[in-house]
Amino acid sequence: MAFCKIEDPWIICERDAWKGDPDGLCLLHSRQENKDHDGKFTDAVKKMLDEENYDFQGGFFPGLDSFFSGKEWTKVINFTSAIFHEAYLNGATFNAANFYRATFQKANFCLSTFKWASFSKTNFQRHGASFSRVTFQHVDFSEATLQLADFDEAKILGRITFAGIHSGEPPERNQPWSVTFRFIQFGEKGVLRLEDLSLEWAQFEGTDLRRVEFDRVTWPFWWGRAAVYDEILLHRRRWDYISYLLNYGCLWGKRVPGDIEKDMPKKPTFEDFAPAERLYRQLKANYEEERDFKRVGDFHYGEMEMHRRGSPWRQWGPSWYNFYRVLSGYGERPLRAFIALIALALILAGILSCTNISWEGLKDKAGQVVGFRDSLIYILQKATFQRPEWPKPISFWSNLWAVFGTILLPGQAALFILALRNRLGRRR
Repeated sequence: MAFCKIEDPWIICERDAWKGDPDGLCLLHSRQENKDHDGKFTDAVKKMLDEENYDFQGGFFPGLDSFFSGKEWTKVINFTSAIFHEAYLNGATFNAANFYRATFQKANFCLSTFKWASFSKTNFQRHGASFSRVTFQHVDFSEATLQLADFDEAKILGRITFAGIHSGEPPERNQPWSVTFRFIQFGEKGVLRLEDLSLEWAQFEGTDLRRVEFDRVTWPFWWGRAAVYDEILLHRRRWDYISYLLNYGCLWGKRVPGDIEKDMPKKPTFEDFAPAERLYRQLKANYEEERDFKRVGDFHYGEMEMHRRGSPWRQWGPSWYNFYRVLSGYGERPLRAFIALIALALILAGILSCTNISWEGLKDKAGQVVGFRDSLIYILQKATFQRPEWPKPISFWSNLWAVFGTILLPGQAALFILALRNRLGRRR
């Protein structure tokens, strides 16, 4: 009988060809989806496991693959180039597993343990993969194709690496992939490394980002700064809520009040911003160690913004946080601080020119009206602690605005210098 004709230079198969396969492949490698209709494929896999033959390279698993669930596999198990339709490998312990170039249409590894595993160049297709509450020691996901993934509540005891992740077909580098790393637990030596990939749709709620290594990653861009997707989701929830009220709410009489609560989007509460603030604080500490001060400034802005939105008074009232944000972008936006400085000088000069100012001591200009230009020069001289001899305010209100200029303009100038230093000086 002819041997299996699998066309893979890395796989040598000496099994007999299965008569039900038109391509001359063996029962393990046959791509026929109905090959287990009589249970022979299941029997063949169980026989391999009983013989402690764990070489499943290039194997095709068409159904609910629960052969490996809930068991501990102490020897190396090889799934190189294997194809899984629906893989349920949850609750298993793999001392060493190789999934290099494997393909999963849908995968569930919940509650499993991987002491050593390679998912390099593994293709997780459109249905994604769930690694919820999985324990990792040393696992590599380099150059995997991954659109949807869930690593919530996973435990990392060693090093887990994601590098050059692709998303979509054909795979393209640095494309957004939807992944959740929420509430990750780290052991004493646990490290999560993210390298050469996009984090535009990645969520990190409840994870200590000081334990994550970031190298050449792309963050979401939100209002001129790098951000985390967790913050963007909060803003989207808020706008979905507002949009829903405008379109279906009682405002326009399109619905009766009792029906609107059934499918109304959930509005984020003030407490929902605290986890995002914590993420920004950890990211800031992480990037400070790497001396990437451009990102430090962006994440400091995000931290302050989340703190401001975490309280109704800080967000909507005349709080110091609102003034700090408007006047200098929390000390991170020198252009904004410079524009505010110019605007403040012009406003004060305009107000001063409308009050009573005289050319005191200058007989040749007595009785002439002091214009805006002269008021601007006067307020700038006062703000720089000079002693202008002309003109001089002669009323209570004009003197009061002159005092304000002496206080406010140097203060705004200090904010501008601080923002300029934070943007440029920290790089030295």
